[in-house]
Amino acid sequence: MKINENILVFGTGFISKNILSESLANNNPNIRIISISRDEKFPFSNKHYKYEFKQTVEIISLIKKEKINTLFFFLGPTFPADSFKNTIFDIKECLLPFVKILNESSKNNVKKIVLLSSAGTIYGSKKPVNYQEDFSLNQSNSYGILLKAMESYLMLYSKNFSFEYKILRIPNVFGIYHNSSRNGVINNIIRKTLKNESVSIIKDKSKKNYIYSGDLAKLFWKIVQIKNNNVVVNVSSDSDYSVNEICTKLKKHLPNVKIKNLDLKLNYDTYHLKISNKQLKELINFKFTSFDEALKKTIQWEKKCLK
Repeated sequence: MKINENILVFGTGFISKNILSESLANNNPNIRIISISRDEKFPFSNKHYKYEFKQTVEIISLIKKEKINTLFFFLGPTFPADSFKNTIFDIKECLLPFVKILNESSKNNVKKIVLLSSAGTIYGSKKPVNYQEDFSLNQSNSYGILLKAMESYLMLYSKNFSFEYKILRIPNVFGIYHNSSRNGVINNIIRKTLKNESVSIIKDKSKKNYIYSGDLAKLFWKIVQIKNNNVVVNVSSDSDYSVNEICTKLKKHLPNVKIKNLDLKLNYDTYHLKISNKQLKELINFKFTSFDEALKKTIQWEKKCLK
């Protein structure tokens, strides 16, 4: 059977593993996935190349060699907490390579580009406005500003070179394949509890949206396959919780959760209105995994990793 899509995937982290494992599970013969990252190997693609994102000359040659017609960008700048001090680094290592690849892709056979963005940092914090000129997305950190710049350049290149784009703005993701100790509050609370360690959390009653990684993976492929071109959509769930509420829910499954509340305010964090998934639900009919069931699956995953 003829392969319809040669997909080049940038990034092989937690979210990429979930999305691409969903593709492998469905065993779609019409797509071929080639991945790029600094990892030596990656078992969730048909072929893997060890490249840094900034190696644009090699990447552009690869696009030509492998006859790539679709790009998935599953990477971005450094974490929000570090993004201000790493602003120049992120521009050089992330934004500039992204724009270079967009520019060269327009000269080749690339027809579709999908970008994972952030539903939290893109919208930033709430800000009262008096005039239309006052309105902005008001990002609270360099991470959000840089992701918004990537979105804007993607839209600009699409307009000038007529390729299709889909921008998926995602909230806080938790679930299987997660292994970072720097982000992912749910996975890290579970991991520390299973090791009988106490957990330090910021004393904050504000709620954020959380989505199970398995749901995100399924939604990703449904959105990619819809015929609507040039979609910007929040891929968020119905689950909005504060960290304290999450800890309370986890205690049903892990009674030994030990919490230390820190009275801090994070100047890089965002405080905004509820992330709406209204457009998502209009595009796709989907039943989310219940938050309780998603927690159970995540605990099972973390237990396997400890063995």
